[in-house]
Amino acid sequence: GGKRSALQGAAVCALGGLFYLVAAMPGLSPAISLAIIVVGRLIAGFGESQFVTGCVSWSIASVGPQRAGLSMSWTGIAMFAALAIGAPIGMALYQAYGLQAAMVACIVAPLVAAAIALRAISYTSPSGRRLPRRTTADELRSGHGLGTYGPNSKDNPKDDRSKILRFFERARLVRDAGSADDPLFVELIGRHASWWNCVLVRDSSRPPRRALMHLGLWCDAFADKHKHDYPYLAEWGK
Repeated sequence: GGKRSALQGAAVCALGGLFYLVAAMPGLSPAISLAIIVVGRLIAGFGESQFVTGCVSWSIASVGPQRAGLSMSWTGIAMFAALAIGAPIGMALYQAYGLQAAMVACIVAPLVAAAIALRAISYTSPSGRRLPRRTTADELRSGHGLGTYGPNSKDNPKDDRSKILRFFERARLVRDAGSADDPLFVELIGRHASWWNCVLVRDSSRPPRRALMHLGLWCDAFADKHKHDYPYLAEWGK
């Protein structure tokens, strides 16, 4: 959670400060000191990322998502206030006691922050349902890469396409058997059949796809012929 990330970040920042302290030791060549500073800055950057991200998520979890904006605002205020205050304090330590004292402060400051955070209450945000990757239109047309919607999903686009076609295949059988009122059938089922007939790739070699094609064309013809007879068919195709 956010508290653990903040504590880890503070510890890593302290490690980066330790590299700064080593670089400030006398007796090292300028090239070696510069190399140690660069390594320390990389370590500190990683720790700062963990610390800030952990504090933000921890703060949001403590107040709830409804007040996330307020939480992030205060986190930003605290962060930039620390930058504004820390710079003159570091310069004062450097002028009064030397570079090593300023580097010691870079170690002590994150350790103090970790000690304060360690005593605070930990909050966690409830995780939401992970949404599957959206399937592209090209994948639906070609069938490429349609294994599953997501890593934990039991459904996949190919099975869903078959279910859609099977539904319209049975709907056509109902219509052919005269078991449905044609105008209402066209209004309730036909609009979907006509739409899916336009969307799905036409493959008349497959019986379910052929059934959808015939059903969609029949519904279009029926609606065009009777759109003046039934008000709910007047807007067909618009």
